[in-house]
Amino acid sequence: MIDFDGDLVVGWRDDVDLGVAAARREGGESPAHVLELLDRPAIARADRSG
Repeated sequence: MIDFDGDLVVGWRDDVDLGVAAARREGGESPAHVLELLDRPAIARADRSG
């Protein structure tokens, strides 16, 4: 599970969802930028300070 706070999650999720949906419609793979976003490590809430 990837967890983000703030406005970033809206743009990030929309971009990933649209990329995945487009790839599924075309029967191909997800775009490279979507795969890059999915490969980023998640930051756990417990590890955040401040």
